Amino acid sequence: MAVFKIPHICMICFIAQTLTSLPSAAMDDIRTPKRKSETFISWGSPGNNGNGTPLTKGYNAVDTPQAVNCPNSAGCTIEIDAMVGVGYGDGGQWGICAIVDGTRVTTPPCWNQGTLSSNGVVTGNSRQNAQISMGEHTVQTDVIVFGNAYLEDWQSNYILYTPALK
Repeated sequence: MAVFKIPHICMICFIAQTLTSLPSAAMDDIRTPKRKSETFISWGSPGNNGNGTPLTKGYNAVDTPQAVNCPNSAGCTIEIDAMVGVGYGDGGQWGICAIVDGTRVTTPPCWNQGTLSSNGVVTGNSRQNAQISMGEHTVQTDVIVFGNAYLEDWQSNYILYTPALK
């Protein structure tokens, strides 16, 4: 197996070139400095080795909706980071999805985590974000499974960012 080492300066050039090729609306959003405001952590350990929470084909809630409050009149960014263990399924595909105010986040869309194990647990990770307006909102994590499986250990971090002060 070949291993390639890319100098940091080359990676910085690649990132800069990638960012300058984005549409201007995306460029403005990426370049806007953000300041972490609050972090909310939701976690669970419903069981292991097939003794977790049963999941059915389709979307399944991992946690209950968590309330967040954006204090900024210009709006906020919410980052949703989730690590979820799912297992003892019938071998179908599965994914992790973030939900804000009852709607699945599309930046990026739900992360496909691959194929479920029929005799063990697979752990997947997801990182999504959404722009929210000032006021109260709800955030939640769910998983989509294309067959039956069990929810095992998991944790979701909801990180609220406000525009940085100038």
